[in-house]
Amino acid sequence: MRDAHADQAKPDTERPMLRKQGKLQQAAQGRPLVVYVEDEPLNADVARAKLERDYELVVATTDQEACAVLRREPRIHAILMDIQLKGSVLNGMDLALLVRGHSPRQELPSYARDLPVARLKDTPLFFLTAYGSGLKPEELAHIGANGIVAKPVDFVRLSSAIVKATMRAIAT
Repeated sequence: MRDAHADQAKPDTERPMLRKQGKLQQAAQGRPLVVYVEDEPLNADVARAKLERDYELVVATTDQEACAVLRREPRIHAILMDIQLKGSVLNGMDLALLVRGHSPRQELPSYARDLPVARLKDTPLFFLTAYGSGLKPEELAHIGANGIVAKPVDFVRLSSAIVKATMRAIAT
């Protein structure tokens, strides 16, 4: 796992290939990059342990780090977003709205302006939350999220959902 402060990724030749039930491989690009926006270190550590075999995981712990990662990484395959981000100006829902090219519900801090929406708008995005989101299906559709996953996370199901959403995004 890399954190949001990492300067460089490992060269693609050093990364193991993606495995889905031991068979699916992603040629030439190494493991798919998943950005996880999560303010709780324990949750990030659990995600690292469960996902890092199949995905390169970059964790951002604040909205500001998330914006930097989303700008910096050219090949994001999926975004996992905690809804509540303690200590951040923007919460996960506002960040998701930005990623999808919608106006957030509040004034934007300068670091959140000019995200590469054209590159990110179709990237699979999942909310991960321990509190239940209260989101209705029409709100989820408006935000453009691919789903909501309750914590504690079933990482086998989440990984399957990421693969399916990524394949749909590639097909469109």
